[in-house]
Amino acid sequence: MRTGERIGRSTGRTKQEYARVAAIYPNAFWRARAGDASVAMAVGGPDSSMESRPRAASDQVAVSPHVSLGAAPVIDGVFVQVRQVVRHPNIDGDVAYVEGGDLARLLSALPHRFAYCDIPNFWRDHVPWATGDRIASWLWSKHVLVRAV
Repeated sequence: MRTGERIGRSTGRTKQEYARVAAIYPNAFWRARAGDASVAMAVGGPDSSMESRPRAASDQVAVSPHVSLGAAPVIDGVFVQVRQVVRHPNIDGDVAYVEGGDLARLLSALPHRFAYCDIPNFWRDHVPWATGDRIASWLWSKHVLVRAV
């Protein structure tokens, strides 16, 4: 991992922790230390992950507009290869695989709007149902999947 990226992530997490405390104790001391963490919190930071997953088929979700795709070197078995990766403000670094599933491929298999409960069906050719359910839950907690507007 590149040193600059690691420092940036650590700084961001520290500011988010200060922002959490600043929300409880709103004084200049904590707000100054939180700095620009309010931007990350607005994207759907850690405190907003408590929102439960949509259960009804009528509740439509979508891939967050903050998601971007790119290419990066990734460990693939015993080799390092350039793969498509997913980026989002709530995910540390570039992510290519989650539980063995190719994340970019899984997200690409989703329609523009869909029912959250249908996700494992969209991914049935890529990962087992239970794995798809866990990946979807992780994506929801990171706000990669959001309520459709």
